[in-house]
Amino acid sequence: YGVLTLENGTINAIDGNGGYAVRNYSGSEFIMNGGTLATTLEDDNQVNNGGYDATTLRVDAGATATINGGVIRNICDFTFAIDNAGTTTVNGGEITSVHSTVSSEGDLTINGGSFTCNGIEGVTAHALVAWDGSVTTINGGEFNGKDNYNGFNVDADRGSVVNICGGKFLRVHSGSLYGEGTIIVSGGTFFDEPSEKRLAEG
Repeated sequence: YGVLTLENGTINAIDGNGGYAVRNYSGSEFIMNGGTLATTLEDDNQVNNGGYDATTLRVDAGATATINGGVIRNICDFTFAIDNAGTTTVNGGEITSVHSTVSSEGDLTINGGSFTCNGIEGVTAHALVAWDGSVTTINGGEFNGKDNYNGFNVDADRGSVVNICGGKFLRVHSGSLYGEGTIIVSGGTFFDEPSEKRLAEG
């Protein structure tokens, strides 16, 4: 509920019963300069019975987070490395997940860092999912959606806005950009065609 700064060390979410390694409630601030946030147990029984595995970092509406470095690692196949409903800025760090690395319903700015999906076949995994009402600005960073299934570097839901001003978007199986939201590309390096076939008209 206050201000938390992580310089080093590791915080693990060790149970497959939901919860978070770090959760920012409204009005709080999280600053990560180093160290590791991680989920360390994936529980299919929990998910199959209507529950959720742990999420690594949750930023609630009205909360802020700044990631300058460190590692955020999620091994669970139905939760996220970063689940943002507030205001989050990523300047650096290594962010990995089996499922999508970042899910954003709020304001998100990415200036650097790496975002990599990896893991099991059959789990849809995007480097970034932007939901209705969210605004995302990408100025830098490296994005690698999962290459062996249905994964994109950016998946923009209807009603979202994603401004891509820079960054490196590695080749993935399904394509770099997808969605019915507004995606504005003014920069960046793409290793596959950001095909119009994947985007809504206009």
